[in-house]
Amino acid sequence: MNDAPSSRTRVLVAVLIGVGATTFPVSVFAASLPSIAREFGTSETSIAWVVSLPTLGFAIAMPVLGKLGDIYGHRRAYLYGFAASSFFAALTAVAWDAPSLIALRTLGQICGAATTPASMALIMTAFAREDRVKAMGWWSMVTAGAPTIGLVVGGPLIDAIGWRPLFIVQAVAGGLAVFGARSVLPETPRRPNRGFDLAGATTLGAGVGALLVALNQGASLGWTSPIVVAGFIAAPIGLAIFVAVELHSTNPLLPLTMFRQRNFTVPVAAQFFMQTAYMGAFVLSPFLLDTSFGYTAAGVTTVMVARPLAFSLCGPLSGRAAVVIGERLMGIIGTSSMALSMGVLAYGAATHNIVAVIVGLVLSGAGNGFSQPPFQASMANSVDENDLGIASAAKQVVGTIGASVGITLMIALRGAGSSTSSGFAIAFWTGAAIAAVSVVIAFQLADTHREPAVVAPSLAAAAPSEA
Repeated sequence: MNDAPSSRTRVLVAVLIGVGATTFPVSVFAASLPSIAREFGTSETSIAWVVSLPTLGFAIAMPVLGKLGDIYGHRRAYLYGFAASSFFAALTAVAWDAPSLIALRTLGQICGAATTPASMALIMTAFAREDRVKAMGWWSMVTAGAPTIGLVVGGPLIDAIGWRPLFIVQAVAGGLAVFGARSVLPETPRRPNRGFDLAGATTLGAGVGALLVALNQGASLGWTSPIVVAGFIAAPIGLAIFVAVELHSTNPLLPLTMFRQRNFTVPVAAQFFMQTAYMGAFVLSPFLLDTSFGYTAAGVTTVMVARPLAFSLCGPLSGRAAVVIGERLMGIIGTSSMALSMGVLAYGAATHNIVAVIVGLVLSGAGNGFSQPPFQASMANSVDENDLGIASAAKQVVGTIGASVGITLMIALRGAGSSTSSGFAIAFWTGAAIAAVSVVIAFQLADTHREPAVVAPSLAAAAPSEA
């Protein structure tokens, strides 16, 4: 591939345009869940499946699609996945009830699962290891900035004509982004001789799927329900078989030797606890603003814009600061901000203080913005270039499981208080305790420049970027 700085910049811009095209509806759609529940005449618990079931499909499909990108080329995986995701976004705009909305969103997320590891791998391959944290800073800015635009524009739009136009815009923007990326993105090498680990993919999907089904169904069916109990029993069995399969596979889906690298395992573990707190609060916050403060959809989105805006601004800052102070310290700052944000949100819910809620949302976004660039770059620098797709997928899957745990747990805890406000406070305080675990884990990260990772020679020799 062409190592010129201009070529690397074009790859980054092309991928980030695609990321922006698909992520801008996310926050405003989550903020619209209360009104969507009322439109379809369903409960808050049921409509939460609009988030949780696509998350399940995303988690199961991502390792498979990430590995296929490693084998058959990440450009191909990115373009095909992006195009299919845009198609299902268009269909989502005509969903006629809650089940159809959930189904179409799930299919779109399954297809979109190909784009995350592929886009990460394309960027990581284009940039030298010492510049990856800066590239991830820009990634974080767009990942959060696009939903910020969605919140600002989408709130009044939803109040005026409903949530459906969001997906029409997403489909059109996605199609244009795919068309533009075709001429810019380089193809990564194909490695069909590595083979595909079907047994590993099947057992991992079964284990992860059983766990997520049990977590998501526990609140509605009861934790002693046969389906829930069966899921909790099947999950460790499936994952144990997956480990056994991988240990004996000549071409494993997920090389378990990755977990011997501290800078791979630490970001993956921290991602679980970070996303448990972040996504639990992400889904719970709109209901807090709607139920306790009486805000309309436009009001909810106006307040919630504080979180992605902070995420967007802090991403590039983190990318550049990590070069100076190290990935470890930036990871600690990010995880600490996340834990603090949950406590401030709990205080705001308990005291009915909207200023505290806004401050909590800002700290939550800042926590993600500060932590994601150093975590992602550290992880990529610790693995072989040939495994960038599956490594990124592994981190995302663990984060997705954490998100499902957080959504299920914090919605369930909302009803644990003697009043609506105390229920929200209990949920957010639990999120604070969970996020505190990620702070402890972040202390174990090693700075790349102090502890060079063992990587493929092509990564060590890559030319530095000017981005």
